[in-house]
Amino acid sequence: MRTHAAAFVPLLALFALPGCGTTTSSGRASQGCQMARALDASPSGAVTEGTRASLLAALADERRAGALYQAVIDRYGRIMPFANIVHSERMHANHVEQLMAARGIEIPVDTTVIPVEEIPGTVAEAYRAGVEAELENIELYDRLITGVDDEAVREAFRQLRSMSEQRHLVAFRRFAGT
Repeated sequence: MRTHAAAFVPLLALFALPGCGTTTSSGRASQGCQMARALDASPSGAVTEGTRASLLAALADERRAGALYQAVIDRYGRIMPFANIVHSERMHANHVEQLMAARGIEIPVDTTVIPVEEIPGTVAEAYRAGVEAELENIELYDRLITGVDDEAVREAFRQLRSMSEQRHLVAFRRFAGT
């Protein structure tokens, strides 16, 4: 069943990404549409160990961020921007899973748990933790992009990095006052 579902994943991603089919003021496709194109690109040749390891690292990071943001929501309620960004992190993890499935890479079961002592003690600390998590995510993608030889994966990583930098980090900094 999973094999058949993987064939439809890129098409479903197109509908799940807002703004596909629109362009920015510079005439470029929206980030959502660029991500859909990256997901739709067929892998060419065998998957290298560098690409496999990079996809696993990206998935672990996206899952960890989502788990941290959910832990903050569980402790403090549906506060912004966590309430919005937790959904985005799940979508980011889903995009990485789609890339993995298209390349025949086994998707590990999500066992991500944030220990209670790692949940920020105040809302202000949670905002700062969000800033730090997004900065780490950006740095991770900077490293991962250079270790991947699959252009579709590199493009997806660039888009995920861009969303973290241009949307999530900006939101957390606004709430953190930094």
